[in-house]
Amino acid sequence: MRQEQSSVRRTMLFAQKLTWLTLKRCGQFQRLAQRMRTQLIVTARVAAKDPYAIVVPLLLLICMLALGLWGVFSVGNTIRDGRREAALNAATDFSNTLKSHIAATVAPASTVKTLVELNPDWPSINKTFHAVAPSLRAGMMGIVTRYAVFISGAGPDETFGFNGSAYNCTPCYQPPSQSGTGSSIDNNSAAVGKRFWGFAQLNVDWEMLIRNITRMYDLCERDNLSFNMTYIDPVSYINRSIAACGGNLGPDPVFVHIDTMANHWVLAVIATLRRGEEYAEAFQSVTVLFSDIVSYTTLASEMEPIKVVRLLNEMYSEYDALVDQFECYKVETIGD
Repeated sequence: MRQEQSSVRRTMLFAQKLTWLTLKRCGQFQRLAQRMRTQLIVTARVAAKDPYAIVVPLLLLICMLALGLWGVFSVGNTIRDGRREAALNAATDFSNTLKSHIAATVAPASTVKTLVELNPDWPSINKTFHAVAPSLRAGMMGIVTRYAVFISGAGPDETFGFNGSAYNCTPCYQPPSQSGTGSSIDNNSAAVGKRFWGFAQLNVDWEMLIRNITRMYDLCERDNLSFNMTYIDPVSYINRSIAACGGNLGPDPVFVHIDTMANHWVLAVIATLRRGEEYAEAFQSVTVLFSDIVSYTTLASEMEPIKVVRLLNEMYSEYDALVDQFECYKVETIGD
């Protein structure tokens, strides 16, 4: 019985306390509402008596908000333009690297063409070809470089040492021209016929070229750039992707057109910020200069303050001029 009375008493005390807190909170809200109402009434009376007292602060507030928004958008546009410029520079550098490597890679095909023209009966050609032919037939995605080889002075039935009959076709033999116009060199070359020997062809492994040689995927993995490289299929006229990284490019990428070896490729690149990562440019090779004023603390304590300021100003001005002249980047200026 006593336990029940004690439980009822505690319940009643809790209910009274809860009711008191609710009334207190309601009283606070009522006082706040009354205060806001009073402020509005006073503001309305001041505005009716002197409108400029309200209009001028309101206009200043609007101007500050507008300036703040302009600053935010201006900084955002500056960052976006900087990232676009960095993406464009990286894509342009890669396109130049790709074209130079392709030119160097396919150069042996031109050399082979010249060697065959000098000696079309070169005995080692067939031996070498039959030795490497099985590997050449392996399927791969690559760049094909092909030079047609014509041997001057060869007849229409020339086989160049091949044990069999010559394959005759209209383009395979160019008969000598009967016209004698032009220079002596042109007349000599036109006075003899040309027989088609074959093709000096070179296949370049595309994956090895872009991954191991030009390191195209460093744009994505190192420089934090998303890219997609495409070309127009000459058969179906469909825009096909031949290399991509980073997923969907999103809006407003930069485009670099690469023309080499009768190919036209389009490289689309965009700088993307991944969550939790900071955007920064990466360079394969850099030079970092650290400079220091020896015994600066002792020197500054013995000089007048104005002379210390002039010394630092002259030194920093010289450094800034050198930075602008050589297009360097000054990371930080610190003092002890």
